[in-house]
Amino acid sequence: GALLAGCARRLPQAELAGVDINRAALDTARRAVPQASIREAGAESLPFPDAHFDRVFCTEVIEHVPPELRSSAFQE
Repeated sequence: GALLAGCARRLPQAELAGVDINRAALDTARRAVPQASIREAGAESLPFPDAHFDRVFCTEVIEHVPPELRSSAFQE
């Protein structure tokens, strides 16, 4: 939620979204940035249509994606 909250402060007009598999992290993000679309999902199956975003940030994720799902995650 910290990165998303920083984006919200710097770009108040932006449509923001966040994805995580950790429910506690999702709850934290929802409290920090209530205007953002926060979804529970893995990196290999994102709940957004192709080409939906102008910018995407992925931090501290890839090392936690199981090897058998990494190809799918990178394609997303």
